[in-house]
Amino acid sequence: MKSYYKLISRFVKKTIDSQWFNHCINFLTIINCLSVIVVLIIEFIELSIINREYTKLTKDILKESIRFDLIEPNDLNETLSNFIKYDPTIPDFKIAYSILSIIVLTILCLFLIEIVIKLIFLPSIFKRRKFEIAEALIVFISFVLNLSLFFEKVRVLSVISLITLIR
Repeated sequence: MKSYYKLISRFVKKTIDSQWFNHCINFLTIINCLSVIVVLIIEFIELSIINREYTKLTKDILKESIRFDLIEPNDLNETLSNFIKYDPTIPDFKIAYSILSIIVLTILCLFLIEIVIKLIFLPSIFKRRKFEIAEALIVFISFVLNLSLFFEKVRVLSVISLITLIR
């Protein structure tokens, strides 16, 4: 049993120290960062659209000089729905956001697998290289935050995904 562990440990060390493995990690990191940047750009565009629509709505409400304190609560929804109209020219980024989020989560899963393999077969690497500990924490935190943002759909909190860029 120990001989298999040593054999696998040597193979993992040889693989991790190889140049092609480092190129693969660098490539995945660049793809991850580009995906995060595109997600942040999409969210910025969505927030700009929301801001523009809100400004337009408030101007329309003020133009009509509606006094909401005189409107009964039952009529308020009908009055607001008259002002809020669906604009088909507003782009919907849900599919692009989902695809990019899945790409980011997949890459972070690969990084987590790398960290787990290092923990199992090369635990001494964390003693020698302190940066590995910081990298593991950043990857784990990024994965948890991106996973929670993917399922929660809270777009305002997605600025937290910037931590991925640190890696």
